[in-house]
Amino acid sequence: MVEVVAERIWEQYKREKRRQMKTHRWEDVRHKRTPEREAAVERLRDEMVEQVTLRQLRDLLGLTQVELAVRMKASQAQLSAIEKRDDRLVSTMRKYVEALGGKLRLQAVFEGGKVLEISE
Repeated sequence: MVEVVAERIWEQYKREKRRQMKTHRWEDVRHKRTPEREAAVERLRDEMVEQVTLRQLRDLLGLTQVELAVRMKASQAQLSAIEKRDDRLVSTMRKYVEALGGKLRLQAVFEGGKVLEISE
């Protein structure tokens, strides 16, 4: 009796799993992409991009101004001024990010979601 009940439960479980894991063809799914759904996805994507200041970026990587200044071949005072400045040259930003071990990417984002990477 227990084996029969266990077998029924197992079969029910397998049917439910097949129903949950059913694959779909792209032709059937792509029609569900509405402008509202695309806008919601875009909003979520924008929210996932974290914005940080230069100082926060440096702090996240565990570097002091003196350590980063040495990497940039600049003084600590110059580095402090860079971090406080509201308007920076792209070349300065590139040098700062590269001294942190990263790569600066510059993008232009337009209405409709078009993103273009600006090359050097």
